[in-house]
Amino acid sequence: MNAIDYQSFAAAWEDRATIRTRPRRTLENDSRLIFPLSRQPLVLGATFTQQCSHLRDFVLVQSLYKFINDVVIFETEIVDRTARAIAKNRFAIRFPFACRYDAMTVVVDEDYHALVAMDFMQQTVALTGIKPIDLPNEIELSRAIPAALALVPEHLRDALELICVAIA
Repeated sequence: MNAIDYQSFAAAWEDRATIRTRPRRTLENDSRLIFPLSRQPLVLGATFTQQCSHLRDFVLVQSLYKFINDVVIFETEIVDRTARAIAKNRFAIRFPFACRYDAMTVVVDEDYHALVAMDFMQQTVALTGIKPIDLPNEIELSRAIPAALALVPEHLRDALELICVAIA
């Protein structure tokens, strides 16, 4: 990468980053569903609607918790790991300082997204009284990316990791 040609987005980030410009998002106590039916087809099935439709809201809330958990893992363990390595100049590919600075804004944003997601989960528990069942400690990408990295020579692993994270 040519340091002279790199155009940092830091100034725009300072002006537009959610962490700097928006108030806390709060869950509304309305009659709408907590999680879209289209994202949890189980509750639309004939067997479910006939045999246990009274569990619909429980299943939708648990689906929301799983989604939030996935977001937190993705943001803090997958994206954060790569962006932080770039920002701290601990990546096999060397980036100019402006790019490393931008990578740190990614770390801040992704960690903030995780914080907002966790806050939303707390609000959901408070609103519904439904606590999350045990949630997984990893997501599919937690296994898939290391498996892909193991297939390439060591000197290409950081480059492949960056590609994997960019695609994910």
